[in-house]
Amino acid sequence: IIISGTIGEHGSYKDKKHADNDELLYHKVQNGETLASIAKLRGVTVEKICSLNHLSANAKVRPGMILRYS
Repeated sequence: IIISGTIGEHGSYKDKKHADNDELLYHKVQNGETLASIAKLRGVTVEKICSLNHLSANAKVRPGMILRYS
């Protein structure tokens, strides 16, 4: 996956705006994080993260993974 844009604090990435003027937002998984902790941090549901990343709700995430959350 190639991400162009800026890197923010807490492992967030903000992609350049695309055609419908929504921003694509990503999170780089840190050691000890889970889908639930990432969802809480980013203010979204686990289901939303799973849907955007084609994951099952019980998927394990690993440090370094980059997940879209918006």
